[in-house]
Amino acid sequence: MFHRIIVPVDGSDAAWRAVVVGSHLATQCDATLELFHSTDDPTEARVVERAVRQRLLDEAIGPAS
Repeated sequence: MFHRIIVPVDGSDAAWRAVVVGSHLATQCDATLELFHSTDDPTEARVVERAVRQRLLDEAIGPAS
């Protein structure tokens, strides 16, 4: 059905809920989960990436790629 699930993230709780739903959907469909964040500020991108990676590890969903 799906081969790739893309979830936009911005560090908000709503984005985190989308990551959880996307993760479950990707598991059910044997698809890859890709997280997407768009910004022109490299510092913001690193902050969001670190926050998402840490939350994924804390929640035991798995590391972000």
